[in-house]
Amino acid sequence: MFVFYFFYLVFRLLISKITLKSFLKDIFRNRHLIAELTKSDFKTNYIGSFFGLSWIVIQPLVLTFIFWVVFVVGYKANPIEGISFVPWLLCGLLPWNYFSSCLSINTNIITQSAHLLKKFKFNISLMQIVKILSALIVHIFSLVILIIFFQVKISPIHISIYWLQVIYYLIALTFLLWGMSLILGILQVFFKDTTHILSLILQMGFFLTPIFWNPHIIPEQYLFLFKLNPLFYIINGYRDSFLYKIPFWSDINSTIYFWFATLILFLIGYFLFKKLSPKFADEL
Repeated sequence: MFVFYFFYLVFRLLISKITLKSFLKDIFRNRHLIAELTKSDFKTNYIGSFFGLSWIVIQPLVLTFIFWVVFVVGYKANPIEGISFVPWLLCGLLPWNYFSSCLSINTNIITQSAHLLKKFKFNISLMQIVKILSALIVHIFSLVILIIFFQVKISPIHISIYWLQVIYYLIALTFLLWGMSLILGILQVFFKDTTHILSLILQMGFFLTPIFWNPHIIPEQYLFLFKLNPLFYIINGYRDSFLYKIPFWSDINSTIYFWFATLILFLIGYFLFKKLSPKFADEL
């Protein structure tokens, strides 16, 4: 069924007068605007507060310290497969935070930007890209804090060439976010309960994604159900890169599935955006 729908979408895109190529060209043409809006959004979030940009460092540091006190000092959490619990946990929690916060913001960005749609001929999908890039900057700072944490005595994890794989997983997660943001942002315009439904799904997803628990505890015959979650691939990838030194191509089936699902989501999002975006101004 998914394969049929995928090829149907590809066929519709090929015969459409407004092609995917023009959609991507429009984004590239506005790359400088995207950069300026991202810079402005980033500054708006932090500049003006007492600590300013320091919050980018303070938040992940405090989070790391709290988890270390609670799980290592307090609960004496056992290492997982020879890895201290806190770095193992953070390798799952940081990408999840990037994913969930960015998705929540982008679900509402079209409705919140109604004034732009009504006053200007503005490609509102650019605002979703801006929010993704702004959140990506914060996520990268969090990863830097994580790497520093790896080097302290409480949890020494040595630098490895495999750490560079995180760049691949960052790109993969960002592309997944783009497709899902398009879909959810459009749904929110026409179905106002979307943001509330998403909140419930994210709450369930937090516990169904291997953030706090080891996927090896799941019986083999049921593991494939959890692997349907694209974040399963991303979080395992972060841990494989930072902790286990496993190349990203080692699980080729999961890699193919992730990119297949991500591409389908992006094509659905693009197709819906091109068909429904002319109606946004009337609905908002």
